[in-house]
Amino acid sequence: MVVGDVRGSGLPAFGHAAVVLGAFRGSAYRNLSLPGVVSHIANASYWNMAQIAEAEPDCNESFVTALVLDVRDDDHSVQLVNYGHPPPMLLRAGHVRTLEVSDPALPLGFGAPSESEYQVETFDFGPGDLLLLYTDGVIEARDRRGTFYPLADRLGAWTGTGPESLVRHLHDDLLRHVVGRLSDDAVMIAGTKSSGVRGAAASR
Repeated sequence: MVVGDVRGSGLPAFGHAAVVLGAFRGSAYRNLSLPGVVSHIANASYWNMAQIAEAEPDCNESFVTALVLDVRDDDHSVQLVNYGHPPPMLLRAGHVRTLEVSDPALPLGFGAPSESEYQVETFDFGPGDLLLLYTDGVIEARDRRGTFYPLADRLGAWTGTGPESLVRHLHDDLLRHVVGRLSDDAVMIAGTKSSGVRGAAASR
């Protein structure tokens, strides 16, 4: 799985997102390891941005934060590489754990690293656990007093079941927090592992 956030907006942002998604999908056909996948994505993103920057100098400041995750069917874990993106949250029996990696990679666009430069980190993710991915538009959303949306607290207080219910709850709660208006794009993706992975997503 991959979730990302492009710095900027408009056609350049769509272009950067398309390159990341294309590289991710292309790597799946090659059956690469997770370090191979992230290296392929990083190289495609870097060279795309480098080429555009020759004609558009302002694009030198573009980058993409992203999470790339591997959820396997044969064990109760999730492996991930974090390119400077807000870390996933894992909900288990009412307790929230933030899956912070010890060595996050630079956001996409800052280099063309090799597979050996990436550190894959593994976290428990078993049946009944719920994994939440999101962009900074969620946690940086402010209410009228300027208070950031307390995602971890709201996740821990949720008493429903299933990823669809969670995403609907957080979506509605976030809009109440900002009184119906978000100033940035916001994405939430929730998934649970039973027989395989199933999930739900919401975006603005």
